Amino acid sequence: MQIHMSQKSYWDSGKMNSENKSCGVIYAVSGASRNRLECIFSAQSIKRNHKDIGVTVFSDETNEQLLKKEDCFDDIRKVKNPNRRNKLDAILNSPYSRTLYLDNDTELKKPILKEAFRLLDNFDIALSHAPLKRVCTQIDSIPNSFPEFNGGVIFFKNSLCVRKVMKRWHDDYHEKNINTRYGHRDQPYLRRALWESSLRIATLLPEYNSRRGKVNSSICIRHRHNLHRQK
Repeated sequence: MQIHMSQKSYWDSGKMNSENKSCGVIYAVSGASRNRLECIFSAQSIKRNHKDIGVTVFSDETNEQLLKKEDCFDDIRKVKNPNRRNKLDAILNSPYSRTLYLDNDTELKKPILKEAFRLLDNFDIALSHAPLKRVCTQIDSIPNSFPEFNGGVIFFKNSLCVRKVMKRWHDDYHEKNINTRYGHRDQPYLRRALWESSLRIATLLPEYNSRRGKVNSSICIRHRHNLHRQK
């Protein structure tokens, strides 16, 4: 018996084009100028590899005017309450049906987004394990075999079930309702929100969120501080 499966993706179907950017990339910028410079560098790497994909940045007022001078952003939106984790607000307010959230300290090395967005044909969210698959904060209700996920590279659908999980992540982080000595880290809250959800989770290969210092031809997305200084 032969099973015929269509290889036509959401992107290929015409739902992703220059006029209807249903797939896009988002960033969040606030505070120090380094965050803005890293974000510009990362967004430029997106446009260098994918000219037709939408890029939206959520910014505080201080950085907003400077970001408007750059041509790598299609949309700049002001955050209402600037804080250390405005990424959570950006994720909740993504204008795209299918989104890639990137931390500012990232760089797209290859034109792989068309392929990577296909994960969302079968999954609700795609992200990589935290480095070394570590669990920095023990939560009694979650087995240690379920690791933390890194929150710096996330592909996700803008669906009701995903938004519910992202809202839980946002609210729990700001309430700080997990007993952890790593008060600023958001990943323990993401881990719990994912564990208690019914989302279909795809795990990205390490090359799609590489924290290594050395660069090789297999790396798709780099994720390290000060990449903008290594041009």
